[in-house]
Amino acid sequence: MQYARSKGFFQVLLTNGTLINSEIANSLKKIKPRGIEISLLGATPDTHDSITGVKGSFAKTIEAIRLLVERRIVVTTKTTLMSLNVSEYPQIKSLSEKLGAVPKSGSRVVPRIDGDFCPQQYKISQEERERFLHNELLDESFIPYPDEDSPGSQTCKAGKMLASINPYGDVSPCVLLPIRLGNLKEKSFKEIWHNAGNKTLHELRDLKIEDLEKCSSCQLASLCSRCTGSAYLEHKSLTAPDSSACEDAQWKAFQRSKRK
Repeated sequence: MQYARSKGFFQVLLTNGTLINSEIANSLKKIKPRGIEISLLGATPDTHDSITGVKGSFAKTIEAIRLLVERRIVVTTKTTLMSLNVSEYPQIKSLSEKLGAVPKSGSRVVPRIDGDFCPQQYKISQEERERFLHNELLDESFIPYPDEDSPGSQTCKAGKMLASINPYGDVSPCVLLPIRLGNLKEKSFKEIWHNAGNKTLHELRDLKIEDLEKCSSCQLASLCSRCTGSAYLEHKSLTAPDSSACEDAQWKAFQRSKRK
């Protein structure tokens, strides 16, 4: 991270926080990332640990948040709401705020990177949304910036202002887009990022609403925060709909209808 900062990278660290101790927290304070986002999947150890599958992970995550907030580092807690934890949504939000963090929740449950759809069985239902979320809308975006060419006010920046580099040096447009653009052992990031011959990068960067299957004619497009990575994992297509975004747009439409 220190090296990346010296090269001018915009940094947001996403982590479960379980390895953050005082020494690492001090190092992060010196690096000064734009923010640190920590997964908080429950308001209680039982719920959080049952989802992570690691006993004691809740306590380590809470301690990490405390250490970072004490050093005046901006911490955002990220909560993926599922059937396993949605009943604790108010308590999760309250816990995050009490710790001095900024709570952020979403309902996007995507297939695994290897294409396995098993995680999607835990998507929250419309009934659960009405019962536990009440009138709240969820923030499904990573870095929200308006884009006039995309549906809704929040759009995917994969391959534009976001990239993913895995431990083996493979570069992809995003952690949810397992498309290999190149490898840092073979070419520099600059060469990969500005590769004029990379068809996938150009397709991502030139993507407009009229190119999207079904989305371009959808009446809920203005309420949508479509994720290209999620759509790709579901359909192996950059232009297909993202079912989680569709469900969230329907929820927003439902909320609007209630207010009329």
